[in-house]
Amino acid sequence: MEITIRQAHSEELSLVAYLANAAYSVPFKDGAMVTKANDNEEKIIEEIKTGATVFVALSDENIVGSVRCCLVDKNLNMYKLTTDPNFRNLGIGGKLINYVFNFAKTKTVENIFIEVTEEKALVPYYKSFGFSIVGEKKVKDHYEVDMVKAVV
Repeated sequence: MEITIRQAHSEELSLVAYLANAAYSVPFKDGAMVTKANDNEEKIIEEIKTGATVFVALSDENIVGSVRCCLVDKNLNMYKLTTDPNFRNLGIGGKLINYVFNFAKTKTVENIFIEVTEEKALVPYYKSFGFSIVGEKKVKDHYEVDMVKAVV
């Protein structure tokens, strides 16, 4: 399966929101925590107005994944990495992460940050891309783990 990645077009933002809501309602691993993304097109538009960039992964012109990032000084915050539940375990998430890494290099970013929910069992996944844990805090009924990767 060939995957292409590019910046999302404005007319695709409602589909990006739909995909995030669908992806977050299915756990990454069996038995992992499920959360609700509560995403919508208006929320994504506001994120873009405040500096966010949205990338989409396409298979046969269909959006099968997305990721968002926002540049803050010399750091990049990456968030809402989503893959269509029907297209999981095909390397799409990894391709999106690597795309963000390359994007960060073009922006002279020093570090990429991501916050993950420990109970979603994603910490080992992000560690496989070179992220390391820099903090952890309990929030309501779960633990948020802050991770960072230096851009070289």
